[in-house]
Amino acid sequence: MAREHVRILDDQPIEVTALLDVKARHSVLKVTSLKYVLHDNGPWVRFGVDSGDVVTLQQVRLDQPILHNHEVHMRGGSVRHEPVVALDICVGNQRLSVPFTLKIRQNYTPPMILSAAQITKLGTVDADAKFLREPNCSTDEPAPATSH
Repeated sequence: MAREHVRILDDQPIEVTALLDVKARHSVLKVTSLKYVLHDNGPWVRFGVDSGDVVTLQQVRLDQPILHNHEVHMRGGSVRHEPVVALDICVGNQRLSVPFTLKIRQNYTPPMILSAAQITKLGTVDADAKFLREPNCSTDEPAPATSH
């Protein structure tokens, strides 16, 4: 499957490897830590992101408002709640606002999976290609709005 370097655009930008998965229904970001926090304007989540194989030992901690919780029904009838946040990302020269489900996973490569809905915004993608576009977005222009 295709892979690209993607920059998460935040106060502390970080580049990660993303798997472009045309079968994925949701975009996923693997995080190293996850903590729910309450801000004046509602629930947020504080999470750690590791750049994986892009830059060894580079990690950042991000705070984002929770859009909603994704419910995962487990065997045995229990339900696991995974927060969904919107992040601005840069793929090649395209800036996107993407809803990501956050999942705690240590040492998982690649740390990001882009869903089919996000891949269609990138145009034609070669399924066997790897790292054809380095992130190169202007930090001044806003990402196009996305439906959550």
